Amino acid sequence: MKAEVPGAQYELKDSPGVQPPAFPPPHPAFYPYGQYQFGDPSRPKNATRESTSTLKAWLNEHRKNPYPTKGEKIMLAIITKMTLTQVSTWYASARRRLKK
Repeated sequence: MKAEVPGAQYELKDSPGVQPPAFPPPHPAFYPYGQYQFGDPSRPKNATRESTSTLKAWLNEHRKNPYPTKGEKIMLAIITKMTLTQVSTWYASARRRLKK
């Protein structure tokens, strides 16, 4: 059985000991346009020097394989107060810049 939660990004699957939440999820209209995945809703629209320095530091440490895992992207999104999509886009652009 698959439990689908409106507005949820992932589907829940039945497994022993794991039950869907008993409370209803917030209404999709509750979230502002763009639905903040991680971070502060008052975050700046554009990346700041502080946030990009964190992303650049990760990139410099992983030059041979500049592809962060989903977990690393989530961690970086929380640290930088960016969305997961913004982090993914930033790394795609950074890899293009490295090729030049």
